[in-house]
Amino acid sequence: MSLLYKWPLVRCLNSVIQFAKYSLYLCRTSLNSEQKLVMGSPYLEETVVGLKFHLLPTMHFWNNSRAAEMVCKGVEELLVPTKRICVVEVGYGFGLVGLHLSRVAGEVLSVVSQQSVEEAQKNATRNKITNCHYFSGNIEAVLLEVAKKIGYKKACVVMICSANPRTTSTITMKAIRKIEKVRRLVIVTEMFNSRFNPIVALCNPSSEKGMGNPFFPVRAVPVDTVPNAEGYVLMILMERMGLPIPKSLRPPKSDPAIHWTEKGSDSHSAADVSMPYKKVTKETRLGERDARLTITSRREERELLRHREEKKSFRASGRHRFAGREYPAEGYFKRPSSDDESNALEEHDFRESKAEEQRRRTQEEECMLQIEEEKQRRLMEEQQRWVEERELKRQIEEKELKRQMGEREFRRQMEEKEFRRKIDEKEFKRQVEERELKRQIEEKEMKRQIEEQRER
Repeated sequence: MSLLYKWPLVRCLNSVIQFAKYSLYLCRTSLNSEQKLVMGSPYLEETVVGLKFHLLPTMHFWNNSRAAEMVCKGVEELLVPTKRICVVEVGYGFGLVGLHLSRVAGEVLSVVSQQSVEEAQKNATRNKITNCHYFSGNIEAVLLEVAKKIGYKKACVVMICSANPRTTSTITMKAIRKIEKVRRLVIVTEMFNSRFNPIVALCNPSSEKGMGNPFFPVRAVPVDTVPNAEGYVLMILMERMGLPIPKSLRPPKSDPAIHWTEKGSDSHSAADVSMPYKKVTKETRLGERDARLTITSRREERELLRHREEKKSFRASGRHRFAGREYPAEGYFKRPSSDDESNALEEHDFRESKAEEQRRRTQEEECMLQIEEEKQRRLMEEQQRWVEERELKRQIEEKELKRQMGEREFRRQMEEKEFRRKIDEKEFKRQVEERELKRQIEEKEMKRQIEEQRER
């Protein structure tokens, strides 16, 4: 038998320490033993990102609630969920991240262990959240069932790599890759070498049927969940390769160089360019390599740019775009002559834009780091100056104290000398008086003897 103490949850925010309830459990020293509450509350109450949770002794939770909030907000920032996206959560106990993402996502499908389903459902009911659904069982089999229940065209996955090896097994990674709707995936893990296995499994190309395109890592964000120790959590964003150019990289509708078709905002073509000459067919102009016309299909684009090796000259009334590529007003350019090469170029442009965005973020982070280092340097200089001033003040006070002590010692010595001088003077006077008294006595004795002799 042994006692299992559930220590109070400590929340350190703005240097204020708040203590929650205590719980004392009694359990046997075996792996699957039941716990018996001896005294106190059966759970701890905690509020994270505005959600209330009841934490049991067997639940995994960071001892820093601020770090848990940073993990939730970091996952939301990386996944960028919307009401048209389904979030699949894998491997998190009582569903903290999933409940947080349910506010901005269309629905959340969480795959957890059997012992955590009940508590996760209670937490969802406690916070009045209805778009979270929980499934338990074998992770590989459950993921295939969950894939059929996704009611949206797009989905993203958040995976928490815990101590359970089934969460990050190769079979689990294959099951995730088979879900074609999954566009983004965030792995939340501690920084251990073994945790890179799921990344390798997701990135490796596979010839197996139905595996889909591999993923590639885009961004990694660390979170210091234990400020007083070396451990931390790493959030890794991975995106599926071969995706079309997102709307954020396409020209806006307000661009006058874009002619939007009736099929919707996703399809667009180059704008109409003024025609300086009269009735000439489009095929003739294409044969003459004239760019002053509207390009409405890839066939027309290939016809205009038929020979890849030959530089083509062109003129147009203004800059315009077609299929995500920008054409200048005039100049020379070399473009591909096939759909495959055009798609490859679009993929290359997309990656270049992502790399440029990453470089910009890196520069901003370096700038912020330099500003922080400058602040630290100024703070250190201020502290050093304060220490030097305090040391100088101490030295001045010591010198003043020594001077005062020297003056006191000098006055004491002078007083001793004056006292000794007075004593010597008194002693001298006493001796003089004694000699004078002896002389007087001797004179009297002599007179007496003389008088006696006379009388005789």
